[in-house]
Amino acid sequence: MNLQTDMPFTSAEMRRSAQSPPSEEKFQFLLFILDSLAPRKLTVDSSFYSSILVSGALAGGLQKRIASLISRSRRDGNQKEIDCGEIEATGQEELCSVISSWEDLFGNYSSYKEELGPSTVFPSILVSTKKNLGRILACENSVTYSQNNRRSSQMASRRR
Repeated sequence: MNLQTDMPFTSAEMRRSAQSPPSEEKFQFLLFILDSLAPRKLTVDSSFYSSILVSGALAGGLQKRIASLISRSRRDGNQKEIDCGEIEATGQEELCSVISSWEDLFGNYSSYKEELGPSTVFPSILVSTKKNLGRILACENSVTYSQNNRRSSQMASRRR
């Protein structure tokens, strides 16, 4: 798969690498493996999780967006399921959408795009964070869309 064995710790180091971005088929295969682990309630190795996020960050576009949602799912844990259950109890089921698998989301993103929101339930991801926590956080930072990242890039472009 041409994934580095020693992943960089910062997003700047990742951008500097001269590695070609992974193909969609490779990224989809990583999502297939991730989906295979979830029903068995198996933990994902931190190196494998990081490689998924790095692949998404290097490829950009839709792959980066999916990697960002994977990162969000790990951080949020199972809290979304409780919120969705409360919404269904009030009779507003249309506000709550459930994504069945990461591979399905990647393949059919255009149909899910309008439904994605704060009440969306993503497949759960259990990542072993006992070691390589710094690597995990650096990889998550490289795929996170936040206001601070947008502001700093806008400020840098204005200075030029």
